[in-house]
Amino acid sequence: MSDTLDIIIERFNKFGKKVYEKSDIYFKKAIFKSEEYADKGIQHIENEKLKWELKKAYVELGKYIYNLNVNDNISDYSDDENFILLLDKINRIKNIIEHNQSK
Repeated sequence: MSDTLDIIIERFNKFGKKVYEKSDIYFKKAIFKSEEYADKGIQHIENEKLKWELKKAYVELGKYIYNLNVNDNISDYSDDENFILLLDKINRIKNIIEHNQSK
C-alpha cells in the first residue's frame, strides 16, 4: 500500500514539475508577445502623431503661401527664408515617417 502511495505521489510530483515548466514557458512567451504588441502600438501612435504634425505643417505652408499671394501678390518663394524653413520642416517630418515605416 505504501509503495502504491509513493508511486502516486512521485507521479504527481513529476506532473506538477512538468506543468510548472510548461506554464513558465507559456508565461514567458505571453509576456514577450505582450511587450512586442505594446512596442508596435507605441510605434503606431508615434507614426500617427508624426502624420498629424505633417498635415499641420502642410496647412501652415498653405496658409503662408496664400497670405503672401493675396496680400503681397508674391508667387516666387525661392528667396523666402520662412518658405524654405517650412519646406525643411515638412521634409524632416516625412523622412522620420519613412524611416519609422522601414523598421
